[in-house]
Amino acid sequence: MKKIILENFRCFHGKLEIPLAPLTLLIGENSTGKSSFLAAIRLVWDMIIGQEEPDFNKIPFLLGSFDQIANFRGGRAGRAKSFTLGSVLSDQDIEEGLTKKKQSRCAQFIFTFEQKGASPQLTKYGIESQGYSILLEFFRDKTKNGNNIIEVKKSHPLKITFKTPSCNEIIDGPTFHSSRLFSRFGSYFINEIISSLKNIKRDDKKKLEDLARCILYLGGSDEEPSTLAPTRTNPLRTYDPKQELPKPTGEHIPMILSRIKATDKDSWIALKKELEEFGIKSGLFKHIDIRELGEPLVDPFQVRVNVEGPPVNLIDVGYGVSQILPILVEVLLNKKRGRMFLLQQPEIHLHPKAQAELGTLIGKLVKEFGLKFIIETHSDYILDRIRLEIRNKTKNFIDYKDFLILYFQRENSEVKIHSIKVDENGNIIKPPKGYRKFFLEEDKKYFGL
Repeated sequence: MKKIILENFRCFHGKLEIPLAPLTLLIGENSTGKSSFLAAIRLVWDMIIGQEEPDFNKIPFLLGSFDQIANFRGGRAGRAKSFTLGSVLSDQDIEEGLTKKKQSRCAQFIFTFEQKGASPQLTKYGIESQGYSILLEFFRDKTKNGNNIIEVKKSHPLKITFKTPSCNEIIDGPTFHSSRLFSRFGSYFINEIISSLKNIKRDDKKKLEDLARCILYLGGSDEEPSTLAPTRTNPLRTYDPKQELPKPTGEHIPMILSRIKATDKDSWIALKKELEEFGIKSGLFKHIDIRELGEPLVDPFQVRVNVEGPPVNLIDVGYGVSQILPILVEVLLNKKRGRMFLLQQPEIHLHPKAQAELGTLIGKLVKEFGLKFIIETHSDYILDRIRLEIRNKTKNFIDYKDFLILYFQRENSEVKIHSIKVDENGNIIKPPKGYRKFFLEEDKKYFGL
């Protein structure tokens, strides 16, 4: 994603287009919308890849009902009647669905929701690129045969608007079952609508087909961003083998470690080496292993680590080890180019040395494997280590152009998001008024100024 688009969503009033970088840090005081921003990214991605009924209360982002999600200004302005989420995807994010050929363009997706009962309901879905756009407008009428039917009004189940440099037309489409809308629309648009157009240039038809293929390709993807909650699960003395159902709290991670060791020796050796390398550099642990208490994958097992001396149970060492382990395993096992990770306060229970080392690890993973991180953090040590590595031109570390700070600042009843870049020496470029004000004031007090 190059940008995330928010309009009247939670504490964000009006329309905002916020840039993203391969490594983006979200900083600011509590209750300034950082978690809501992460939730919006996951919701948009879910919509793009075909989940037309997104879960607004999927752990760890519990956004509530429409009344808690639509922006509320109070007074005469009241609550917004709708809210919009969207994004701009770069040519690195999009492949043509039929030929897998890279597209040298960006595409913008928008999703508008209105209230139905207590819940948000999708009423508009649009995609646009280089002056070409497709817009679907609909609402859900009565349920028929157990399926929600897409309808604009009784005589026009679905209204489709498409725009090209040579025309701007509106047509009435067929009835779609909501569960099939995104998976079938791209194919329908290419085979039924575009092929029947007479007042449109050939080049325009081709560009509209490209847009429809974007829907086809992305609708077949299952690469949802990996999301990890701010507080991970508590360590256990003994684990019972069970299903590895991914959870933001990371309680599935011990099962993954046990399975890999039992079934894939080479992968276990490689993962163990990477974990221990970080453990040593961060000062958290020197070795990690799985101790089976019976038959692998059947009987209980333990996670054991060495800090100093003999190995001990995970529950008997500092809490920081169990809190960082889900993040490390999730990231190190998913080093697929373009994979996105949404992390909330990864520094929890880590001492400054470990926080700083985490900043180094993330910056290297972005550079070496093309991963993307959006991180909500209160850690100066992560931020400053990233800036330091950029200044030192550390080998296999991200370039300053691939790093961005989003500063969330509350102004009265609204929240402003300031996009802050750094230069090649890691220096902050044109920080907004109020940035790091608290820390500067504390320093003045310390020095008696």
